[in-house]
Amino acid sequence: MLVYILLFAAALAICIYSIIVLFSHKPREPTPSELTYTTNDSAGEHYKLPSRINSSTSEYKDDGIQLSVVIPCFNETQRLGKMLSECIEHLDANYPSQYEIIIVDDGSLDKSDEFALRKANEFRLKPHVMRVVKLSKNRGKGGAVTHGLLHSRGKYSLFADADGATKFSDADKLVAYLSSVDNNKPAIAIG
Repeated sequence: MLVYILLFAAALAICIYSIIVLFSHKPREPTPSELTYTTNDSAGEHYKLPSRINSSTSEYKDDGIQLSVVIPCFNETQRLGKMLSECIEHLDANYPSQYEIIIVDDGSLDKSDEFALRKANEFRLKPHVMRVVKLSKNRGKGGAVTHGLLHSRGKYSLFADADGATKFSDADKLVAYLSSVDNNKPAIAIG
């Protein structure tokens, strides 16, 4: 009798595991165009989007960027300008020449990508400080954030919503906490 109970429990566990694997979320692979970005240079070219992790060593590549800010956008031309103004003012004052902004346009129909590049010119950002990635199909906010974070180059990376709901100077508290953590251990700060 005990053998039958154990066999039943094992079969049930295998079935549950199979169902979980079958229905678990599997994000789609990025399209070739999603692995490129545009910036506010006069060339209007698409540049290869670097990966955060060196594929040959599986280690973080330090490009001298202190802070990466990922901003997921979906039809945000009405709100993005105000947020970028606060963001860039703060970054210029606290991380001069040591930051990057990654705009991930999540399939917008209002040309949020072009709007962001115009704003980069208005704020006189050097080319490649703002990188704009256009997703060919909407992935949702989580997919856009993940895509941006996987391609960020900063020692610290954060994401901020395009609506400016968060006071950008609060980012300093997160960075201060993370810098106090042992560098050999991964850490996440949420705020």
